[in-house]
Amino acid sequence: MNTEGTPMTDVDYWFKPALAKARIENYTWHDNRPTACSRWVMGGVPLAAVGKYVGHSTAQMTMRYTHLMPGANIFASRVVDAFYASEGQHEVPTDTSTDTGSSSSFPQERKLL
Repeated sequence: MNTEGTPMTDVDYWFKPALAKARIENYTWHDNRPTACSRWVMGGVPLAAVGKYVGHSTAQMTMRYTHLMPGANIFASRVVDAFYASEGQHEVPTDTSTDTGSSSSFPQERKLL
């Protein structure tokens, strides 16, 4: 909301004068997108959400920010480690036997003469 209490739909009324006062040239509102994306990713916002917020047309465009989330690999490793650490506590019996009897659905092997 702006100072009048209405939604901000245009930033030009304050952004352009601020650039002029700061003597910044060749800078647009769009130039803020990489900084916004970087800060969102570093803050833990999921990449899919970041891409949606800024309107990236492909996931590859958003993936350029993955280097800013180094903790993601550590988190993923901990999830996997936790799964295998607790695996023995929640064993589910599996059938690992192999049936090589004649009831196999595979065709019988033919000997070549």
